[in-house]
Amino acid sequence: MLTPHDRSILLRDWQFSGVFTAQAGRPFTPRVSFDNSNTGNVGGGTFAYDRPNVVTGSVPAGARTVTYDGQVFAIAPQYTFGNAGRNSLTGPSYASLDLSVSKRLPLGPSRSLELRLEMFNLLSRSNLLLPDSFVDRPTFGQSLSALPARQAQLAARFTF
Repeated sequence: MLTPHDRSILLRDWQFSGVFTAQAGRPFTPRVSFDNSNTGNVGGGTFAYDRPNVVTGSVPAGARTVTYDGQVFAIAPQYTFGNAGRNSLTGPSYASLDLSVSKRLPLGPSRSLELRLEMFNLLSRSNLLLPDSFVDRPTFGQSLSALPARQAQLAARFTF
C-alpha cells in the first residue's frame, strides 16, 4: 500500500508539453514534362517547364484533358505557351499533434533520472506530400508519398 508520502512523490515532477501544427495546402504549378513551346525549355528547375492551358467552356475535339480541384487542363497547341498560372493549384493540407510526457525521479541531493516519452503525429493523420504536377503523366494530381505516420520514442537522462 502506498503511503501519502509515496503518493506525493509519484505525483510530483511531471511535465507535459505539446505542439499542434495546422496549415492549408501549399501551392504548386501545373507543368508539361516536355518542351512543347520548342524554346529549349527542357526542365532542370521548377520554373523551367512549359505549362498547360486551363480549359474553360467546351473542350476542343480530340484534346486530352485532366482535372484537378475542379480545373480542367490540356496541353497547349504545339509551339505555344500554356495559360496556366504559376502556383495556381493547392496541395493537401497538413496537421500534426506532437506530445511529450516526462517524469523526473530524484536519486539523492544532486542526482536525478528523467524518463521521457515523445509522440510525433499523435493522431496518426495522413499528411500527403505535393501531388505530381505534370499534366501529361497518368499520376497527375495524385500524392505519391506522405510524411511519416505516428512515431514514438522513449528516452532516459541521468543527471549528476
